[in-house]
Amino acid sequence: MVQSLKQVLAVLGAIAFVGPSAVNALGCYTSGETYASVGSDADIKSAASSACDAMAGSYEAGGSKSQCSTIGSNRVNWSVKNNAGNELTLSSADCLAAMTIEINACSMGSVQNHGSFQYQDDPNAGTC
Repeated sequence: MVQSLKQVLAVLGAIAFVGPSAVNALGCYTSGETYASVGSDADIKSAASSACDAMAGSYEAGGSKSQCSTIGSNRVNWSVKNNAGNELTLSSADCLAAMTIEINACSMGSVQNHGSFQYQDDPNAGTC
């Protein structure tokens, strides 16, 4: 019984360790500008927060919203799309949590689903 419990706990620990990285970074871009070349961590976090504040709210089925944040002489393009077949509401906090996962996992931006929403973040040269 003790051995079986140890095996179950080992498997659960492996799932917890592997799970987030296997899910979160599937849609990383492999070329283009990096977040490090676009701005500081504080600038990127502030831009993501402002973009998510603007994109929060109600989304019709298939609906999307986008924002562009200028950081110095560079920019980040952000977008969110409702992938569900019904209207959904996105909170700024949920948006920022998903964008933060992607920013930390994908240095050149990404497209990735989190729940019923698809998030896109793309650092670029040039202003909005």
